[in-house]
This record gives sequence, C-alpha cells and structure tokens, in this order.
Amino acid sequence: MSALSRKKVSGKTALILTALTTILLIIINGNWLGNAKLAELGGGSGMLDLEYGYTVEKAYGMMEDYGTEGRQFYLWRILPLDTFVFGPVYLLCFLSLIRFFLQRRSAGKRLTRALCALPWLTLLFDYAENSSLFTMMYRFPRELTGLCAFSSCMTILKYVFTLSCVLVILALCGMNIVRRRKKRQGRF
Repeated sequence: MSALSRKKVSGKTALILTALTTILLIIINGNWLGNAKLAELGGGSGMLDLEYGYTVEKAYGMMEDYGTEGRQFYLWRILPLDTFVFGPVYLLCFLSLIRFFLQRRSAGKRLTRALCALPWLTLLFDYAENSSLFTMMYRFPRELTGLCAFSSCMTILKYVFTLSCVLVILALCGMNIVRRRKKRQGRF
C-alpha cells in the first residue's frame, strides 16, 4: 500500500486532488483531447471503456466506426492520458478522501486497509481494461474475442469498484457530518 494509505491527509490535499480529478474528467470526456474528439472522428461512437458490458460485436463495431484516424487517436491520445495521468490522479483522489474521512473516526487498521484497497483494485481493473483495449485496437481488424470478453469484464469491475469508492467516501463524509452535528449539540 502507498504511504498515503497510512499517513494523515489534509483537507487541502483532498480538495486539490478532487479538483484535479474533476478537471481531468472534463478533459477526457469533452474537448479535443477526449471523448468529444473521438465521437467526431468516429461518427458518433464514444469511448469504448465508457461502455458497460459490451459484446464482441459492439466493441468491434465501435472500432470500425472510429476508422483508422479514430483508432489511432484512441491508441495514442486517449489511452495514454487515461492510463498514465488520469489513473494515478483518481487513485490519489480516492485514497486521500478515504484517509481524510477515516482519520476523523476511530477506524481500526483492518478497516482502513480494506477501504484503502478499493482504489488500488479500481486502478488494477482500469489498467487491465486499458491494456486489453490497446491490444484489441492495435491488432484491429483481427477480432480477439477472448480478450474482448476479458476487457468487458474488467470494465464492469472497474465501474463496480469506482462506485464502491464513491459510496464509501459519501458514507464516511455523511458519518462525519452526523458526528460533527452531534458534537455541536453536546450529544457526543
């Protein structure tokens, strides 16, 4: 686990990482660096890794729609940005928020480790998905059906763990708000 999984995190650090993650989401899902440009190149088809539970037919249909220029854009712009910039930033964002809210509670080491493992698993599934998509697009038009099924599973797991991280963060935040209110009212 990272040092961030064990160290105290300031509210400022958590806020900066949340803002950076939000900015990167906007960049990847909009404008000339991401999904909007890909949709323009691909006749309306967006990013494959934003699809939930795609089939081989759906995946290769989208890759066909992208055309050569769209596939090259996905391979050399979107996937590197998603893998080498966005992935580490959202990992740090999730870890910092979980640690920030946990340090305000008397959480045990096991619980802390378990909750801090969620962002790492999210990143692992995202990297597995991205490497699969890279291979599929690089080898296009050859259909790698087994790899496509694996990639689709990794996408689903990435979404499940991303949602788990968000729900944990919201729950911890809510518990801290309730605790703070009780403390103010003298009940704690």
